Amino acid sequence: MLRALHKVTAGVPELTPREAMAVALPSVSGRDFRFIDLAADDDFALLNACLSVEAACRREAWERLEHLLTLCQFGDGTLDERLRALPLRAFTSAALDLYELGWINR
Repeated sequence: MLRALHKVTAGVPELTPREAMAVALPSVSGRDFRFIDLAADDDFALLNACLSVEAACRREAWERLEHLLTLCQFGDGTLDERLRALPLRAFTSAALDLYELGWINR
């Protein structure tokens, strides 16, 4: 049921119901609509909580990426070369951004 509700909202909490339906309608099946008809207030509350967490994670990732790009925007070369050219404190911050974005592992 949660999958069908998520599909109808297009995974975006900021869309109005009309906007969400316009985006999601082509991919929503009759089975999905039957699940939505069975949804209770608790199901919608869970969906809204999931969408809020998802939106917060997306905002944090964009903030990390913007910070990383700010650190690496000046200079020539590949991202690796730009990272290595950073002062130690900036490099540490950039490395944390890369880790939090999931672009590097421990």
